[in-house]
Amino acid sequence: MIVLFWTRSWHNSFYFKNELILRGYRVISITDEDTLSEINLSSLGRIYLYWPEVSQRDTELCTAIRKIFRAEILLISRQCEAAIARLLADQNIQLVTDPVEQLFVREGSQCSGTKIYSFILRPLTRSVRINNREIDLSPREFRVLQFLYERMNTVIGREEFIDSLWDGVVSDSNLYTTIQKIRGKIEENPLKPKIIQTKKGGGYIMSVP
Repeated sequence: MIVLFWTRSWHNSFYFKNELILRGYRVISITDEDTLSEINLSSLGRIYLYWPEVSQRDTELCTAIRKIFRAEILLISRQCEAAIARLLADQNIQLVTDPVEQLFVREGSQCSGTKIYSFILRPLTRSVRINNREIDLSPREFRVLQFLYERMNTVIGREEFIDSLWDGVVSDSNLYTTIQKIRGKIEENPLKPKIIQTKKGGGYIMSVP
């Protein structure tokens, strides 16, 4: 996916932009309004606006962008007045106050039953939020879950886990025990896991159902 990354603070936004690139996005970066006119917005899948502060003039700019761009727009800002936030919401522009957390959000279609419609990994608090349930994890559990999360829908062998996370000094039984503890916390039925599944040949795969 091609995304536009408009930042007014290169120093603070570098980590976020770098993570987008690592996750496979093709990132087009701009720093001012004049450059925006050179971008073919129809080729974009998403727009990230990394603005530390949001003014009334910015809401007018967002409205102008929304008129010609119908896909997802995320405004990342820690300072935004309530009145401005409401104006943005009316334009279907998502306000994000925690840019790090945003990198670990996976949304699905909301529905009833056991279907997951929100799965948020929180690196700063070492926890995961599934739907409306907050779950604390140990340091080891979080490392394993994050490793799986960043390789969503990919089978990961036990050797890759152990070599990548512990430089080969942890046994298979330690990994198995950690996986079981994670399942006990995040799965509705740990005996029939749906989020973290075991694959033949000695690997695990994570998917959000």
